[in-house]
Amino acid sequence: DLAIENYLAALRLDRDYPAAYLNLGCAYMDKGEARNAAGCFLRAIRLDPRQAIAHYNLGLIYLSYQKYAGAKKEFSETVKLLPQFYDAWNMLGFIYTKIGDAASARKAFAESLKIMPGQKLEL
Repeated sequence: DLAIENYLAALRLDRDYPAAYLNLGCAYMDKGEARNAAGCFLRAIRLDPRQAIAHYNLGLIYLSYQKYAGAKKEFSETVKLLPQFYDAWNMLGFIYTKIGDAASARKAFAESLKIMPGQKLEL
């Protein structure tokens, strides 16, 4: 895939380029290669912990494997970095629902509805 080749080429020039790891991870996600994507998102976060989209995407991967503690950590970090990110609040509420923390789920869903009132919640 051309996108993956280009990001790998960029990383050969600069191994400490968090945006390239983020984009490479997204390209791997698009191909359904969750393990490779997760490795890229982890590397992007290690290089720059403020990579909110890397945290969010890593949370999605953890969720897909039902690793709720990891997903909760990543979505929590996402909303800390991007407090207006509706989808991250919604996913955080979903995770709290899955782990049986109704009070935290209500709080997360309330935050998502503050951002986008009237939206249907993902349950």
